[in-house]
Amino acid sequence: MKNKIDNNPINKKSIALLVFVVVLAIILFIFTSRFRNYSEINLLKNSKEIFNVSDLTVDSLKYNSTEKEVVKHFGKPTKEKKVIKNGYSYKILTYSGIKVTLKEYYDDYTLNKVEVTSRKYKLSRKIRVGNRITSVMNKFRIDNKKNEYLYGNYSAESLKDEALKENVYYGIRSEDKVEYVNRDKNISNEVDIPNNIAKLTINYKHGIVKKISWSYDVE
Repeated sequence: MKNKIDNNPINKKSIALLVFVVVLAIILFIFTSRFRNYSEINLLKNSKEIFNVSDLTVDSLKYNSTEKEVVKHFGKPTKEKKVIKNGYSYKILTYSGIKVTLKEYYDDYTLNKVEVTSRKYKLSRKIRVGNRITSVMNKFRIDNKKNEYLYGNYSAESLKDEALKENVYYGIRSEDKVEYVNRDKNISNEVDIPNNIAKLTINYKHGIVKKISWSYDVE
């Protein structure tokens, strides 16, 4: 009896149809995911902490870690170069999947910028290259469900307004990146003195994080 059921043409057609539907659904899901506009995807509001200087980390290192700490953690770089910008000296150390920038600080150099392209490095809030961009966005504050601004007290244009004495912070997204900014309030009465800016940029493609970079007081 079992063999007769297995060889039933109707039963085989039903199984074949089910397999076809499942495969088609998978293909459609992959296709729509690859070409989805993640800058317009709806996100639920939350009250999580906004991006701040404490998020400037990579593995056990953080903003202002010394050159000695950086080399102890990553080892000897595959490439090293020095540049002078705005009167400051910078060391740029390149490793496999990560590039770090150290800024001159008295007789030492300290960590001020990181660019990560490998999944083996962990950043703040357990963010890694290869994560889904929607998962990353949900680790930070979300105020707007369908808008380029995820949260913020000012728009991106206000970042150039040095006369603005309040902190400026926001999260903004586009079709290929999500950017979080936190600019220190201007405690000086001189508008020509630049504010320090903490920035986290997450580049993605087809919904998957490809590059993560952060910096403080350096472009």
